[in-house]
Amino acid sequence: MYKKNKVNKGGLKGKKSYVGERIEERMKKLLYTNEGVGEGSPLIYTDRRKGVMAETNIRTDRFEIALDAMYGVSKRNLNKRKSYYEIKKDDGPEANKEGVNTTQV
Repeated sequence: MYKKNKVNKGGLKGKKSYVGERIEERMKKLLYTNEGVGEGSPLIYTDRRKGVMAETNIRTDRFEIALDAMYGVSKRNLNKRKSYYEIKKDDGPEANKEGVNTTQV
């Protein structure tokens, strides 16, 4: 008695294929109609006197940039928290307009 194993059909589905434009046709269109390429990555070149941008420099310490950004975020959150507690402190029940404590001893 042999047991036949069931074949599992996976749930992976591929992308639909399409016919692309040939490179020769694309080059003809670019040369004769003077239209731009339109796709591709942006140019990241700068003038030599400006130096290398930190965003594109592979030697940049990205951790330092992230720390600087998070320092600004934490500073903003602390200021927001301080302003919230200052408003709450002024609205307290023992707060008095004359500044005199009205609690009995």
